[in-house]
Amino acid sequence: KPLCLNKNDASELVLLARQKNLLLMMGHTLLFAQETVYLKKIMQQQDFGRLLSAHSQRLNLGKVHDDCNVIWDLAPHDISILLYLSESQVHKVHATAKAIKNRLQLDYASIQLDFENGMQAQLLLSWIEPRKTRTITLVGDHKHAVFDDCKRPGSLCIASAPHQEEEDPNVGPDVGDLHTPKLIQKENLQGLCEHFVRCILDQHPCVSPGEIGLEITYIIEAIHHSIDQDGAGVKVGQSDYHFIAEQQSKKD
Repeated sequence: KPLCLNKNDASELVLLARQKNLLLMMGHTLLFAQETVYLKKIMQQQDFGRLLSAHSQRLNLGKVHDDCNVIWDLAPHDISILLYLSESQVHKVHATAKAIKNRLQLDYASIQLDFENGMQAQLLLSWIEPRKTRTITLVGDHKHAVFDDCKRPGSLCIASAPHQEEEDPNVGPDVGDLHTPKLIQKENLQGLCEHFVRCILDQHPCVSPGEIGLEITYIIEAIHHSIDQDGAGVKVGQSDYHFIAEQQSKKD
């Protein structure tokens, strides 16, 4: 991650893989975290309910890179998780960012993603925070979840959606039962590699194909357009790879 730093290069890679009948897979290791796997399972079982909103913080005192800014470095992690869990596309973004500590690269960013299914997500990214934070909070109709990637054990906490007692509006909502599932910890990279082999040998559907990397590239380019316009809403461009492949084939 990311696949490329612009959509044209990403489109060419996706097209080339399709032409060669090869699997182009993204290294989105957090999709293979046991916490993400568990969340996907309960969402497919309808236990979680409709995903309404999300909030992520990916902060640390990071090294400023010469070849990319904090958005290209950190945003693909959370965007890939949200695309995977929501099964919806981002259609509009709002974003602001600053180069606070190093004037050469943006090192702090606040991003809003509006999804086609109505979900809204807030992302906070930083290379200048003294304390490392890796959290994503998900709010559903029936349950809420917090995935804290810096906390072991107990990295995932599930709670019933707050319930407000109608009889007494002065009493705060009841958060409901809290549940910390016992997860068998496994290296994310190991899970990714096993999935890659399974996709090749068994033709198993890939959860992070190059097309997802292309989609994320479109989203991040839209984020930068929003930053250039002082946070104005920017629609994410069409990233239908079938259309891209058709157009590029005509050029060839």
